[in-house]
Amino acid sequence: MNRKLAFFMILTTLAINADWGDDSITERRQGLLDIDGTKYIDEVCKYEEDADGSFRLFGKRYFIYFRKNKDGTGYADWNESPDSSHAHTPLGNFVENDGCWVDINRSISICVRDRYR
Repeated sequence: MNRKLAFFMILTTLAINADWGDDSITERRQGLLDIDGTKYIDEVCKYEEDADGSFRLFGKRYFIYFRKNKDGTGYADWNESPDSSHAHTPLGNFVENDGCWVDINRSISICVRDRYR
């Protein structure tokens, strides 16, 4: 293998494994996205958390970008269509309730559990 190819492969591997930021942690967690009783995510997911409590949750078909606010509330977007590569659909504002993030008005729950089933 020539040096240029080896260098390219190393850079590609680093880019693929890069976190969102220096303060993020990547783990596997049990995730749940329930919208009006339909579970779009209910599986072991890739979970990335930032130091401020914001996170990204990636299931097999859907994913969520959750931003935690300084006042303890949060805001989330998701990809809605499994074919979409962007979290373009707002889920709204959330409050923490019994270990989950809940939007009571729209009956949406986002849960991330430390251990998976």
